[in-house]
Amino acid sequence: MTQQSLNYRQLFQEEQRKHQEAERAQQKSEEKIRKTTLLKFLDACHVHLHFNLTVQRNTTLSTKNDSVNANDKIRFDRILA
Repeated sequence: MTQQSLNYRQLFQEEQRKHQEAERAQQKSEEKIRKTTLLKFLDACHVHLHFNLTVQRNTTLSTKNDSVNANDKIRFDRILA
């Protein structure tokens, strides 16, 4: 009888583990298709864009004059929300 109860216990634990794995896989797939919140989107943009920014140390490649007075540059007078 003890051998049989051990088998049931092992089967129960195995099924419980499989069930937990299935739940984790479902949560992971739902997370992939879930819509992104604005805060998560902005954070991701900040992290990924900031990662590739570098300082231009070669002065021959940088702007020579005041960039505020650049001619033929499109600028908005105001930003509409």
